[in-house]
Amino acid sequence: MSNVAGVTAPARPAAAEVSTNDQPLRIVPPGGEVVTTQKGTEYISLPPNSGMSTPEMISALAAALVSLIAFIYFMRVIQAWMLHRTLREAIQRDSAAAGQLIDRIERQDRSGPEARGDDRNGLVLIALGVALAGYALIVNDPEWSRYGLGAALFPVLVGLVLVARHVWLRRANRDA
Repeated sequence: MSNVAGVTAPARPAAAEVSTNDQPLRIVPPGGEVVTTQKGTEYISLPPNSGMSTPEMISALAAALVSLIAFIYFMRVIQAWMLHRTLREAIQRDSAAAGQLIDRIERQDRSGPEARGDDRNGLVLIALGVALAGYALIVNDPEWSRYGLGAALFPVLVGLVLVARHVWLRRANRDA
C-alpha cells in the first residue's frame, strides 16, 4: 500500500523486479520470466500473445475486402436501377429527356472495356505489389520475405497486363 497526501492506494503488481548482485535491476512484465541460455545469455520470455492469430487476421481482412467489393457492386446496381426507373418514367410521360437518357445508356455500352480505367487499375495494382515487396524486404525475415515477395508478384503481374492491354487498345483505336 502506498500513502500519498493521506490517501491510501493499493500497490500495483505491474511488474516483478529481478536483480542479481553483478547485474542492474531489471523489470519483468507480469507473466514473463528471465531465461538463461546455455551460453549464459539472459533474455525476458513473454507469455504468448492472446491477440488475434494469423488465420483470424487473414479471415477478417478477406471479409472486409469482400464486403467492400459487394458494396461497390450494390451501388452500381442501385445506379442502374435509378437510371432505368427514370427512363421508364420519361418514356411513360413522352418526355424529350427520354432520348437523352437512351443516348447516355448507349454511350456506356459503346465505351466498352477501354473506358473502364484499366490503366488506373493497373497502376494501382503495380503500386500495391511494389508496396508489398518493399514491406517484405523491410521486415528482413527470410520466411516473411519469401511469402511477401510471392504475394507481391500477383498484383504486379496483373497490373502489368492491364497497363499493356490499355496501351494495346489505345494503339488499335489509333490505327482504326
